Amino acid sequence: MESYARDGFAIFGTGLGPELARLRLRFIDVYRRIAGCENDGDIIDLYHGPDRDKWVAVFHQLERLPEVHGLAAHPAILSAVRGMGIVEPALSTFTPCVRVDMPDDDAKWRFDWHQDVVFECGSRNGVTVWFPVQAVGLTRGPLLLDAGSHRQGVLGHGDDGMIGDYSPMDFRAIRTSLGQAVGFSQFLVHKSGRNRSNKVRFTVILRYSDLACPEYQARKYYVQRREPVGGLGVFNQSPRHGGHIGDQASRPQEARP
Repeated sequence: MESYARDGFAIFGTGLGPELARLRLRFIDVYRRIAGCENDGDIIDLYHGPDRDKWVAVFHQLERLPEVHGLAAHPAILSAVRGMGIVEPALSTFTPCVRVDMPDDDAKWRFDWHQDVVFECGSRNGVTVWFPVQAVGLTRGPLLLDAGSHRQGVLGHGDDGMIGDYSPMDFRAIRTSLGQAVGFSQFLVHKSGRNRSNKVRFTVILRYSDLACPEYQARKYYVQRREPVGGLGVFNQSPRHGGHIGDQASRPQEARP
């Protein structure tokens, strides 16, 4: 995907619109079975009420649903991540992530500007797939990103992984229709948008690494908050040391063992 190489992200169709709509209903059904919620309004009321612990309990079960895990192996998704440079895709994390973004929630639950590489440390050409299970417009909490920022390498960040004071060069607020997903480089600077609607925004996040990446192989496939030897700075080294996301040496067609 030419736009992916240039911008560090690509919006793609999955053909999974009906399946994602059913998955959203499945999420609500789990809230119904465990906490008696019949719709978005009930879930919002539960979140702000005295029994928030029930909301949290259900939240932690959503990522365990078989329907969520099945998305990771869907041919449309694997085809897309291969088009973004992954030769031998494998999940970087043990389970998919499901975000449940509530309307006008406290800012502390929205990730500020950050790069996924700080949290994942997967392969150099790793890809995150951001999958909303409903259409997301500008008021529903869109993905906010800085197009082209993946070429900067790893930026400075605090203990919480956030970059802090950051001024994007090419700000984008990403709108998606049902069935679309966003794939982006683990180096891309991005953050969560505020949900200013009156509905819950459910999103599935899948993170893929490339088992064919020589640098990843040399690290014995360290994943999930385990930094490579020498720290994250190794990702910013010159091509003779493996390069970073913008270097010719790290392009996937040249990354076969």
